Amino acid sequence: MAPDQDPYASPGKAEPRGRWAALLTVLGLVLLVFIVVRVGGMLAANGAEFEDRFSVEEGDTVAVLYTIRSAASGEILSSSETLGHDDGHDHDHGPAEGAVTALQFVVGSGESGFGREFENAIVGHYQGQTVRWGPIDGDRAFGGWEPIPQAFPRTYGPFELDQALDARFIQAYEQQVGPLREGDTIRVFRDFPWSQRVVERTDNSVLIRHDVRDGDSFPWEVPPSTLVLDVDEEDSSFSVRFDAREGDAFTVQPNTQNAMFFEPGSYRIAGSTEDEIILEYNPSPDPAIVGQKVVVEIRILQVQKRE
Repeated sequence: MAPDQDPYASPGKAEPRGRWAALLTVLGLVLLVFIVVRVGGMLAANGAEFEDRFSVEEGDTVAVLYTIRSAASGEILSSSETLGHDDGHDHDHGPAEGAVTALQFVVGSGESGFGREFENAIVGHYQGQTVRWGPIDGDRAFGGWEPIPQAFPRTYGPFELDQALDARFIQAYEQQVGPLREGDTIRVFRDFPWSQRVVERTDNSVLIRHDVRDGDSFPWEVPPSTLVLDVDEEDSSFSVRFDAREGDAFTVQPNTQNAMFFEPGSYRIAGSTEDEIILEYNPSPDPAIVGQKVVVEIRILQVQKRE
């Protein structure tokens, strides 16, 4: 017996126990590899299913929140924090100031009002992700300046210097303002910056005369221009002419009225002819945005796959 051998050990037991231990180790490794491969396949399948269900593709309907910041200062120039609610409930007292409204659109359709480049910035990303786009030129964030197909006329008229109004006008005026007498100076058309003078008054009608002179001019906001009056005394008529400067821009805010019925957004005077003013349009709520570098952040709230 060897000096280091255990005299009480059974000579036939040591070697089989070692073989079983090695066999169990091999089986354990095989099982571990099987589990890793199986779980990995399931994760890959689930990942592919997640990508297929929630990644944004052209034609999908999405709901997003957006923020547009100045690349230089970080100042928020435009965002989803406008009047409105995105909680899906009715609010009897109207939207709360500063509430957040989700922007919903079909990707690639242009429905967002920001242009296709804005919409395509989220393609390939997932529901719940925030996409950062920029710095870019501000006009790209809103789809750039687009020419308006219909030009804005430079001249309106001619209009009659003397205008007859019926008893309905007299009744409404006297109910809201007071007695209407010959010689009174009044304002009949609030959108225009000149007054009218009452020339003749009867029970059933009133004759007014526009108090205008040839060459009179007034500042005009939408579009930014100088309003010039051309008066023809011989013909007892006058016309209105808009003199505008190329490059001037203006904004029409939502839920506001303007005499020319412009849609909300930003406008820029691209040029003019003898008869027309040529305008360009951008959905930006502020024309200053399109003149600087901006960073756009878009948070994808919901993705509805196209059918």
